Amino acid sequence: MNVAKAISTSIDVNPEAKTAAPPLAKRLNRVVMLVAALFLLNATLEFSAQSRQVKLLEIGDKIPPYSLSLLGGGEITGESLAGKPTIYFFFANWCPCSHTSVQRIKQASARYAKDGLQIVFIGVQDSTSNLEKFARKHKLESLVNVSGGETFAGSVGIKTTPTTVFSDEKGVIRSIFIGKVERYDQLKEGLESILPGKSHEGVAV
Repeated sequence: MNVAKAISTSIDVNPEAKTAAPPLAKRLNRVVMLVAALFLLNATLEFSAQSRQVKLLEIGDKIPPYSLSLLGGGEITGESLAGKPTIYFFFANWCPCSHTSVQRIKQASARYAKDGLQIVFIGVQDSTSNLEKFARKHKLESLVNVSGGETFAGSVGIKTTPTTVFSDEKGVIRSIFIGKVERYDQLKEGLESILPGKSHEGVAV
């Protein structure tokens, strides 16, 4: 058998030899996606590590100092909400329960805005673009962060999403609801704790 012909045949049938290198644009896209994934993973790990070190704050504790950069620009701090009863809703775009719960939070916002109730949506364990998607999908007009969420959530001791924290006009925590808010009446206790004397009945679920 002709040795040169045998070698040529072997090379021709080798599938690896026929596989062309992926286009440069495709490879760059993969690199960008990998970097984004690593960035999100790093933020998630930092949030998880900090949360594990801090016990979830309890009723009677004060909301710790924080600073959040907001969607659309601007910044919000605890001092800027002094004197206003506030709901802090900790969510993640990838969390189905957050998507369900936000509808009930919006109901509370619509009903009690005239009474000074503030709603702050704090996104965690997610990219800025995904937090923006969440806000657009649910047409959120309240305060939505685009950064600073992990640090704030970690200082409060948030372990899971969604978690809803109710604080009074002095920044003192009066109620905490952990998990999915399926019905508006699940917010009743929290609302009563920061808006005493108001009726919290009769809202469609």
